[in-house]
Amino acid sequence: MVCNAVNELNHLIEHSNLLMMVEAIPEVGINHLLYRCSNEEFDISGGNRGPYGLSQGEFSYAGIASVVQIIHHHKSMTSIYYEGNEIAYSLIQNIRDGPWLLEYTINRLKTYDEEQPDMNYSNLLKYLAIYESCVKKLPNQMKLQYVVQIYN
Repeated sequence: MVCNAVNELNHLIEHSNLLMMVEAIPEVGINHLLYRCSNEEFDISGGNRGPYGLSQGEFSYAGIASVVQIIHHHKSMTSIYYEGNEIAYSLIQNIRDGPWLLEYTINRLKTYDEEQPDMNYSNLLKYLAIYESCVKKLPNQMKLQYVVQIYN
């Protein structure tokens, strides 16, 4: 099961055209994918959802920009895997402990796609759903490398 999941994830990474899926999304859709402050996210979700958060509090943005920033900032400073780096360490533990970050990202896009299908999220959502189902089959110690890769 794990071997099949790893093979499928590697195939998805190597053979899917993620860039084309993202290029099909208009600028306003990219803005939603990357950003949305707390007030905007609560507004667009009817008060149901704010930015993703860890024990240190909510991220700056509901979109993936906050996760990307943590990954890039801490990789360039020391290492995302360095335990002295509190926010990165919390993110690592969160990814290893459960699929919540991927689920949050997918659910945000699903909600937005249902309300505004002209944003062209459908192919990206299909890709992310397959990716997530494979990641869920991995042991906790392997999840990090694949989840970080999708946000990178």
